Amino acid sequence: MASFEDIGLGCPEIPLQETSTKKTIKTETESGYLRTRARSVRSFKKFSLKFTQLSDIQLQSLLTFFDVNAGESFVFQHPVTLALYNVVFDAEELSYSYNELRKVSVDIALREVW
Repeated sequence: MASFEDIGLGCPEIPLQETSTKKTIKTETESGYLRTRARSVRSFKKFSLKFTQLSDIQLQSLLTFFDVNAGESFVFQHPVTLALYNVVFDAEELSYSYNELRKVSVDIALREVW
């Protein structure tokens, strides 16, 4: 399985945004009561990574990794807790921009899968 760290981007900018989500099923009765139950037994995490000082070579490595692994799961090591997660890219596109020093800024959204 591919690993996100193989790209060689380094550590994303801190603060690293992380979201924990647990899907629920909600049903409202005719009398107005709301019933809820968990859709699954486990929650999943989403990660928002921000890089602002990537070189052209790092950008090309990222784009190649995205092309090869979009829709496939890969391993992501959390830069703070060092925990390993199986994730996929949460978006179907990867948008980036150049700053005045010819460095590249990119935001990457990852979603845990199991």
